[in-house]
Amino acid sequence: MGEPVPMKVVPIRVLFETPSGFAFFGFNGDYVNVENPLEIIWTYLADSTTAELAIWLLEFEKFENKSDAIGTSGIDDHITKMIKNWYCSGETIPVGKSEHKLAIETDCLYCDTSWNIIPTVNGQIAETACFIYHCLEINKELLQCLRMAGYPEKESIDTQGWDALKYVTAVQIMCMDEHSSNHCQMFSVEELQKINGGKGKHKGLIKDNFMVVYRRVVEVNQVKVDKLKELDVLVKQAHEKSGRVRKLQEELDKSESIAKKRKREA
Repeated sequence: MGEPVPMKVVPIRVLFETPSGFAFFGFNGDYVNVENPLEIIWTYLADSTTAELAIWLLEFEKFENKSDAIGTSGIDDHITKMIKNWYCSGETIPVGKSEHKLAIETDCLYCDTSWNIIPTVNGQIAETACFIYHCLEINKELLQCLRMAGYPEKESIDTQGWDALKYVTAVQIMCMDEHSSNHCQMFSVEELQKINGGKGKHKGLIKDNFMVVYRRVVEVNQVKVDKLKELDVLVKQAHEKSGRVRKLQEELDKSESIAKKRKREA
C-alpha cells in the first residue's frame, strides 16, 4: 500500500487592517471554494484552535497612523513592498475595506483585488453560533449514515427535509417496538400510518451501532436546542447593551452641544 496522500491546502493571501497596523495572512482556500463561503468561514475563526488551522500570519507592518498607510494620497512604500513579497501573478488578493481595494488597484496595477466585509460580532455570540453550525453539520453526517439502511424509504415514506432526530425516531418505532403515540407531534398522520405499517418487518435487522448513532443524534440535538436558547439570550443582551450605548452617546452629544453653546455665549 502506498503512502497516504497529504491534504492539499490552496493558500489565499489576505491583506487585513489590524488595530496597530496591516498584516498579510495566509488562508486555506479550500474553505472559500464552496457554496456560500461566508456562511462557513466564520465558524473556523470563532475559536482559536480551529483558527490556527485555517489562517496563519505571513507578515505584519506596524503604523502609528494607519490612515497614512492606505488612503486617498496613495499607498505607503512598506505596504507596496509587502504586497510584492506575497503577491503571485494572476492572483486575487482579498482586502478588508473597499477603500483599500480602490487604492491598491490605483497604485499597484499588477494586483487584482477583491473585498468582502465580514460583520464583527460579539465573541460569545460567535462561539455559540459556531456550536449551532457544527451541530447542524454533524446532524447531516448522522442522517447520511442512517439513510444507508433506508427502512423508512422501504415503506414509501418521503423523508426529504427530515433531520437526523426525526429519521432515527422513525427507525426506532419501526424496529424497536417504540410507541408511536409518544412522537405523534413529530410526524404527520400519513407518516405515522406508514411507520406503523412497517413495524415488525425490519425487527432484528438493527445492529448494535444503531443505538450508538441514536444516542449521538439525541445528544447533538439537545446541544443545539440549548445553544439556540443561549444564543437568543445573548442577542437580546447585545441589543439592550447597544441601546444603552446609543442612549449614552446621545446624552454625551447633547451635553457637548450645550457646553459649546455656553462657551460661544460667554
